[in-house]
Amino acid sequence: MHTEGVKVEPFPEVTVCELDRGLIKAPHNDLMVFILKVVNLKVGRVLIDIGSSSDIINLACLKNLKFQEDAIKDISHPLVGFGGNIIHPDRRIDLPVRFGPKGEGRDMVVCFLVVKELAGYNVILGRPTLTLAKAVIVPHLMLMKFEQFDGKIIQRNQKMAKECN
Repeated sequence: MHTEGVKVEPFPEVTVCELDRGLIKAPHNDLMVFILKVVNLKVGRVLIDIGSSSDIINLACLKNLKFQEDAIKDISHPLVGFGGNIIHPDRRIDLPVRFGPKGEGRDMVVCFLVVKELAGYNVILGRPTLTLAKAVIVPHLMLMKFEQFDGKIIQRNQKMAKECN
């Protein structure tokens, strides 16, 4: 592997402790499902999926958001899911999102693949966005910390996770 000329980005110090537990009841096997601000709306049923190589948005959810029609781009390659299922995204679109509360969260632009049906979720955040945000994920605490001043914690919702499961 050639590392000459590769920019090394520093990684913030991240601490996880019992205080981060909040109201999470353990033991559990719940998925990590959060609320995220996308363009102009708070969107629930956002799955955090480190196994996904793409960030995905449900077409029905996208239709509820305000965006410029020319922001939608065509896409020609399919997604291959777990077990070999093939999904054909309609398009792709770059949308602004915010993790966490205003002024304390992190604003980013995410390139979403648009799919017609997304079994139980409005959005799936995959490795592209999680890597860019330098996210640290702790499933036991249903916790995600990300690079934002002092590693703020985004909202977590065990009840919502159980409803999606």
